[in-house]
Amino acid sequence: MPRRFLTFVFQRPAPKKAKTQTHLEKFFAGYPRFNYNPTAPVSAQYDALCRMYNWPKSERGAFKSGSSPRDIAYAGYQLAMAQTFRDVFGDDVNDLGNWQSLCRVLELDVIPRTLWECQAAVRNVHINLVDLVDWAGNGAPVQKFDSLEELAAYTRMTRKFFPQGRAEESGLLVYLLRHVL
Repeated sequence: MPRRFLTFVFQRPAPKKAKTQTHLEKFFAGYPRFNYNPTAPVSAQYDALCRMYNWPKSERGAFKSGSSPRDIAYAGYQLAMAQTFRDVFGDDVNDLGNWQSLCRVLELDVIPRTLWECQAAVRNVHINLVDLVDWAGNGAPVQKFDSLEELAAYTRMTRKFFPQGRAEESGLLVYLLRHVL
């Protein structure tokens, strides 16, 4: 009777890719007492951070680059949001793929085929940029507004202001930037 051998092949599991930390995760990690939730709205997370550290609220709509802990944190928060946008969407205004990715996230009915068409389509969309950064963390659809006035009212009500200076540093962001104050 022939002998039968069972052969076991042990395969080493594929190494897991190390999850790279987002700029927002790095920012919030600088405050070890705070438990950051990357799927929660980033503005709510920042507000919770301020409450945890008992930082007084800034005057409505006012931000002065000062040396208070809240001012320093706010500057870091703004930078992290801008860097997150660049990581997700890129900042090369001549890259059609970047534009088409942005158009998909904005759920445009038709994804334009040329750079110029993408830029024109994005200019006609009114969205809150902080909500767009939130999309990167939680995938929730980004609310579109019919007019600049509606966007401005929403932005003021929610206090979800994206740093204008940071937006102007990134090519794609400039096309979405709206002056709401």
